[in-house]
Amino acid sequence: SADAAPGTPDLQAASDTGSSNSDNITNDTTPTFDISCVTGSTVQLYSDAVATGSSAVCAGGTVTLTTAALAAGPRSITAIQTDPAGN
Repeated sequence: SADAAPGTPDLQAASDTGSSNSDNITNDTTPTFDISCVTGSTVQLYSDAVATGSSAVCAGGTVTLTTAALAAGPRSITAIQTDPAGN
């Protein structure tokens, strides 16, 4: 059966340039996110439902991904994981 959805992408403190390092506001055009996931699954970041950056295989229940360059403005960042069977 298919894996559950991955965790919500969490903007890393070093990429969060807002008034605090946990407000999810950044002017970094290539921010980095930590995502909880199922070990062995491939995870891909999406910005406003469009794949961005490269995907990576989840190891130890987490993966770190960086977006491709994003234009300024609000973004909805999500992630999708695919298990080794392609589900």
